Amino acid sequence: MTATTFPLTKVQRLCKEAATLAQPSDDGPERWSKSVVDPMNVLAVFTNYLRIKEGYVLRAYLFREDGVGQGVVWAMTADADYPEPYDRRRVRHWLTQLMIDHDIGVATARTYMAKEMDVNHFEEEEG
Repeated sequence: MTATTFPLTKVQRLCKEAATLAQPSDDGPERWSKSVVDPMNVLAVFTNYLRIKEGYVLRAYLFREDGVGQGVVWAMTADADYPEPYDRRRVRHWLTQLMIDHDIGVATARTYMAKEMDVNHFEEEEG
């Protein structure tokens, strides 16, 4: 396996450029929406170091609530449409699961306690 090293200043410059491109506007819609940030432009910053498989593109969705946002990026085939967040069952399922996994826009309805028996509790003492 070959290791490639990069000067720290170059990595910092690339990360700063990518962060600038990845910054969504402050006035976007609440809830899920297509991101105005094109992740392909962010990927292009690293063109000599990262690539996406031919025939695929990156698509992003953004969830905003009370000024806080979370995003998700998917690789899709280049000829696939870019569905609205609630248009397709598959997209809704993944976005909903992300909300549950990261406690976004959800509330705990119930909690359950699982108990396990201490098998050593009833062992007889030797003596």
